[in-house]
Amino acid sequence: MRATKLIVALPRSGPTQEALVGGPLGVDAAGCVTVGTERYVLVAPPGSRLVADGTAVEMPGYGVFALGSVLKAGGGVHEDISDPPEHWKGCAGRAFVEVAAKNG
Repeated sequence: MRATKLIVALPRSGPTQEALVGGPLGVDAAGCVTVGTERYVLVAPPGSRLVADGTAVEMPGYGVFALGSVLKAGGGVHEDISDPPEHWKGCAGRAFVEVAAKNG
């Protein structure tokens, strides 16, 4: 399993939606990293990147997660987004899990 695209959130100021999000990391039909058995598209915090030739995700403050491993983090869920932000487009799903940036 190898990902070709990681959606990364834009830097922002102010509070973010905080809930426990997580599940196994996977890849959708378009090559985007997903999270959970429902295969929500992962929106990683700013500074995140694909590593290990697309077989892992590095997220500042969280570490490196291999595809197939379980991610548990704070963040929020965006259900059934019919017109996602431009930088979120190109993935197979319309539901997204946004992982909150860790401060410090």
